[in-house]
Amino acid sequence: MPLKFLKQVGDYAKETVQAARFIGQGLSVTFDHMRRRPITVQYPYEKLIPQSASGVEFTLNSINVSLVKSVFEFARLTCLL
Repeated sequence: MPLKFLKQVGDYAKETVQAARFIGQGLSVTFDHMRRRPITVQYPYEKLIPQSASGVEFTLNSINVSLVKSVFEFARLTCLL
């Protein structure tokens, strides 16, 4: 009976030491990363405006205007018949 108890205590101690080792490894990585300089690049202060966006909007607007005109023209012609 005492041997079983001592074995359990020994296993518990080994697991405790292993857990403490894992925690120490994790903390060492964390502190190592805290000491490093950041590598993030600062973004520019001015926004870049793409040139193609305005051309696409103009094309879509002209298509929409043409479509609306053709719908009204169709409605006008069908009412006259």
